Amino acid sequence: MDSFRIWLLLVFALASGCASIDPLARYQDTGPATVLPQTSYHTDVVAHDGTVLRATVFQPALEPGVEAPIIIHTHGFGAFRAPHRFSIYGQLVLSGQAAMAAWDSGYWVISYDQRGFGDSEGKVQLMDPDYEVRDFISVLDWADEHLPRVTCH
Repeated sequence: MDSFRIWLLLVFALASGCASIDPLARYQDTGPATVLPQTSYHTDVVAHDGTVLRATVFQPALEPGVEAPIIIHTHGFGAFRAPHRFSIYGQLVLSGQAAMAAWDSGYWVISYDQRGFGDSEGKVQLMDPDYEVRDFISVLDWADEHLPRVTCH
């Protein structure tokens, strides 16, 4: 299996953590007749310890009544999130390219800066379960509370 396919499988495996998102609760937030345009915006996600993580939300174009799966995208050591489509990460790095392709294919994508990198606060802990792993859960919780019409099928 080539490295791109392995990476794509990893991205989709990370998205499987959204099983706790209740798509019916999000669907009611926008109403069944609402069209959601494809757009992106920046937001702050507050982690369990108060650390502010900077994220960019890529909202897919959704017709009335349509839901979409979500992918949580992040970066490697020393890098930063894809803050927009035409960023270095969004254009030149395979995971960023995969995230933008997923967005164009109708997925919600949240690209966030890990603690201590990019625009996020905090000190790097090197994938410590009490910090970076819980940060990932904080991003999922944020998505559950703020994004409409997310599905995990």
